Amino acid sequence: MSNIFFNSWQHCRAKVLFTAFILINLGAIAQNITVSGTVSAKEDSSPLPGANVLAKQLNIGVVTDFDGNYSITVPQGTVLEFSYAGLLSENVKANSQTINVSLENNPVTLNETVVIGYGVQKKKEVTGAVVQVKAEDIQSFVTADISSALEGQIAGVSVSSQNGEPGSSPGILIRGVSSLTGSNDPLYVVDGVPL
Repeated sequence: MSNIFFNSWQHCRAKVLFTAFILINLGAIAQNITVSGTVSAKEDSSPLPGANVLAKQLNIGVVTDFDGNYSITVPQGTVLEFSYAGLLSENVKANSQTINVSLENNPVTLNETVVIGYGVQKKKEVTGAVVQVKAEDIQSFVTADISSALEGQIAGVSVSSQNGEPGSSPGILIRGVSSLTGSNDPLYVVDGVPL
């Protein structure tokens, strides 16, 4: 009799454990949510394409599209980290299906990041290659053209008269730039328009 009771108890216990196992797995599956939204800049509310959305505990993440939109499936309560170059990161718990984030400027890294035509570089890596002359620095010069106003303003740039004729444009040579077949003249871009 005790043997029958013991067998039925083991059978019952096995059923309870199996049911608990199924319920736990179903609960884990049911807790996953798909979070979507937009990542934008707080300063002007413009969308941020290429912003990172990372689920820190899971080591998974996505990148926002051209309009700053993203979508990621994570367990409910996961901490999502939103980051973008030059802006402060923000951490948000995934408790709802729509999370829109506005990232603030990071005043410390604004001076340390240089955005170039094909990516982003740290300023310390391109210090000798990137030079900026502000309009305020050359406004006081009275010259016939912009080339003459640049004379003596930038290290490594030589501005000199080519033939001495009145009204002729001076030649500009940049240290380290030379070409056998092309022109050695620099490309001027003013307000996004090549001149």
